[in-house]
Amino acid sequence: MKKKDREVIHAFLMITQLGLTFITPIGLCSILGYYLDQWMKTGFWFIVMFFVGVLAGFRNAYHLTKGFYTKDLQREKEEQKYWDEFGKSQEVQQQGKVQEKGKKG
Repeated sequence: MKKKDREVIHAFLMITQLGLTFITPIGLCSILGYYLDQWMKTGFWFIVMFFVGVLAGFRNAYHLTKGFYTKDLQREKEEQKYWDEFGKSQEVQQQGKVQEKGKKG
């Protein structure tokens, strides 16, 4: 299997896992809230548990994707360091040219 094909399959699986990460806690908490409402003869547990499920889904998605962000941030820091050093070397070269012109003039 080609590397590109593996990357596409990996991306598809990641999207699927992310979707399941959201849906599962929302569904489970909603079902729990519904049964709590039936048992206690109330009408607000479904809504409360639904939002608890949404928060749990966001938390799970964050922890799932945090590893990818960490890798990207590390790569961006390395690139920024390279460009900072490159800019400094360009400044040093420019200062050297200005000093040479000053000595000639």
